[in-house]
Amino acid sequence: TSQPRVSSVWIVLDPGELLSPEGALASIRSAAAAALAWASSERLELADGRIPPYLFWRYAVPRSDEIPPIEVAFLPPSGQARPRGLGELAFSLVPAAYARAIAQASGFPADSLPVGIDRLMLEALGA
Repeated sequence: TSQPRVSSVWIVLDPGELLSPEGALASIRSAAAAALAWASSERLELADGRIPPYLFWRYAVPRSDEIPPIEVAFLPPSGQARPRGLGELAFSLVPAAYARAIAQASGFPADSLPVGIDRLMLEALGA
């Protein structure tokens, strides 16, 4: 189908001291799923520099059967790092990894997001 399909996501982080390992794991997995949906299909639209209210009704939250397995590993704390927020890290890591994987698999540059079947077909047609 030429539809990009992510078989799994692996994330290894150095979080410092974890105050709640279960909460950190849930936060990273949730953020990784949202970041993957954004990178593969979501398009942010702005009106006068703001997100219009109607956009939230069109936002496609991925179903559980659409989310690949997300493996998260935390490096042991070094003893010097203080606790810090983790949730935003997935939005820095996952879209870049997804775009790079698409570029390697397709041979087309993935220099902007989202990258889905529609974008790949346009690249293939030279449009």
